[in-house]
Amino acid sequence: MGGDNLKKNFRWVLLAGGILSIFLLVIFLSGINPERIEATLPSTIKDKDGETIISLDREHRREEISIEKVPDHVLKAFIAVEDIRFYEHSGVDVRGISRAAASNLRETGNPFQGSQGGSTITQQLVKNTLLSPERTLLRKMREAWLAYRVERSLTKEEILEYYLNYATYFHHNNYGIQAASKFYFNKEVSDLTLEEGALLAGIIRHPSRLSPHEYPEESKKRQETVLLAMKEGGFISEEEYNQAKSRNLEEFLAPIPQRKFVHPHFVDYVIYEEALPILRDIIGSRDLPRGVQDAEKLLYFHGLTIYTTMDRNLQVRSEEIINNPASYPASGKDEGGVIQPQGALVLSEPETGRILAMVGGRDYGYHNMINRATSHRSPGSALKPILVYAPAMEEGLISPASLLEDTPTAWKINGQEYKPKNFNDTYAGTTTIRNALVRSLNVPAVKVYNDFLGRERGIAYGKSFGITTFDESDRHNPAAALGGLLNGVKPVELTEAYATLANKGTRMEHHTISRIENRQGKILYEHRPQGKKVVSEETAWLISNILKDVVARGTASSLNLNFPVAAKTGTSQDFRDAWLVGYTPSLTATFWLGYDKGDTPVVNRTVYTTRVLQDIMSYALRDKNNRDFERPENIVGPVSICSLRGHLATNTTPANYIIRDYFHVNMVPTQYCTAFTGGSIPPPLEEEEEIEEELEEEEGEEEEEEVEGEREIIEIDLEPREPDKDKKIEEEEKEIEEEKREEKKEKEDRLIEEEKEEPEVQEDPG
Repeated sequence: MGGDNLKKNFRWVLLAGGILSIFLLVIFLSGINPERIEATLPSTIKDKDGETIISLDREHRREEISIEKVPDHVLKAFIAVEDIRFYEHSGVDVRGISRAAASNLRETGNPFQGSQGGSTITQQLVKNTLLSPERTLLRKMREAWLAYRVERSLTKEEILEYYLNYATYFHHNNYGIQAASKFYFNKEVSDLTLEEGALLAGIIRHPSRLSPHEYPEESKKRQETVLLAMKEGGFISEEEYNQAKSRNLEEFLAPIPQRKFVHPHFVDYVIYEEALPILRDIIGSRDLPRGVQDAEKLLYFHGLTIYTTMDRNLQVRSEEIINNPASYPASGKDEGGVIQPQGALVLSEPETGRILAMVGGRDYGYHNMINRATSHRSPGSALKPILVYAPAMEEGLISPASLLEDTPTAWKINGQEYKPKNFNDTYAGTTTIRNALVRSLNVPAVKVYNDFLGRERGIAYGKSFGITTFDESDRHNPAAALGGLLNGVKPVELTEAYATLANKGTRMEHHTISRIENRQGKILYEHRPQGKKVVSEETAWLISNILKDVVARGTASSLNLNFPVAAKTGTSQDFRDAWLVGYTPSLTATFWLGYDKGDTPVVNRTVYTTRVLQDIMSYALRDKNNRDFERPENIVGPVSICSLRGHLATNTTPANYIIRDYFHVNMVPTQYCTAFTGGSIPPPLEEEEEIEEELEEEEGEEEEEEVEGEREIIEIDLEPREPDKDKKIEEEEKEIEEEKREEKKEKEDRLIEEEKEEPEVQEDPG
């Protein structure tokens, strides 16, 4: 039996020798210069103005240290456990490979799989700085050849210095032994003790699984393995071994240091959502260092410059707002020590798709690294314009003045009854699409989505708007119209969807990276905006016009800005998520408020969502020439409509049965209202403007007499009057606006005092 094992082991020794004997063939395949080890540089992330945000080397903590400052017992710890024959071989240790192969064969039955690596320190240096990490025969051959060349080019001390600075990773974003020493022990490498050096030498085998902070028992066992290797290698005495082994980690391990993170959510998004995927796509380019086949190595070690879309002033202001306790109801910490509730804020430029600022929560730290701007949350009614009303309007199924019955309604879905309710179980009766959206009524939204548009067509539009989180089950769920998606939506994607409306129906892919350059300044990647038409300009304008009404008199009426703005609120089931999206032609802003676990209702939500959005939008647009949404030529109106039939009003239609709204030219009703007969001739459309002015005066007299249940006369924004045309009316309008501001202020003050607040307009759904 023993003879058979000996023969097998001998065959593996011959195989290893054979592999090494042909390494000279790699000369013609490699072309990698080992001197490039010296050329590793950190990549830099810059803002839209070219100012440096962060150096990824500093963010991922790397500090160089000369070999003279590393204590001898620390060097011996790494040599003992990683490469005991370091001073004897010329880059590749044939005996070490054979020993590792035999050990792995006994352990797993495969010489290349097991706990023994067999790579020398020189090979590890080559592998971690010049080559990709895949395990192939060709890569192993190149590694062996380059290790040999490194040994010919550098001294053993230089190899150790490069290895400890560039080829070692110690978890928690610590690259290099100096950064690790400061992180784990809060001291310089020169001050490390024997047990501390052994602990660091043990971590690098499996950094994420041997962190003393996360896996203290495993880390301690690994440290003892290193100490034993040092003793058996003759580097330390029995007494030193026992003394170092006896010390508990708690005696010398420093607590995780608190550190200042620089715009962490935005930077994380740049790195993980965009930079790494982009680099994976361009690996192999002739503009990259040869042999670089790993995106992370390319990002962290090859001196790239990443230009982003960040507006530094907006980012700083957004972080101040999100971290301000005044932006939240009463707060506390969950069992993980994370403050609750949390918030997320995203700002973008609709015309370009540039993400200007992103904050994914407050109190960022090692205990709280979630980017809630990319988390999945239930959008509630914030999804209605995207999934229901804009698609239905684009398909020519509805217009703002279309009439629907808002009454208790049930649907049979897969044999089960689905019966949505409005908030507080109140219903408007016959109402318009405009009113249904402004008041965020649930039943009309489900009717349009389920009966008119169709669920699959609605989801197809949702995807075109940039929502990627749809599940197959959503296709069969009419509650999707109310935001009831299985996976919810991401705030950053909802921002892109509303930015599409702001940009006249054209979706610009939202992004944070403008371009990436290599260290020589050559462009490796450049974002080239390509717009995708989702809905027409007319549909986008009509929806935006309705959502301006949401601010004027609907669920976002507390939003008091001195420029035209469209907005939509959203509240999920049981008030667990609160949303407010606001936009102008030049800015889209989305704020989410809620608890991470989604198990607690958000009280006073309207107060806080409004406060945050008002603060950031007024700041972002403070010095801008804020224009209104440009009205397309194919939009006509306001047109007077009879609220009883939805037909054109005549001069016999009573004022309290007249609504006025805008239409796409192809959607203007062609029939006249016959509900009120009297033999009068209906007015031609070109006389609508004169009738509109007369009805305005009548409305002013009758407004105070309106009671709940009457047909609502919809107010819409008209073209501004000339200053000298009617000064008296202008003064009256100013007084009315001032009264509205005072009412909003009183309402906000009252809501703050309430312990539990219901939505300002009760039909905003739960």
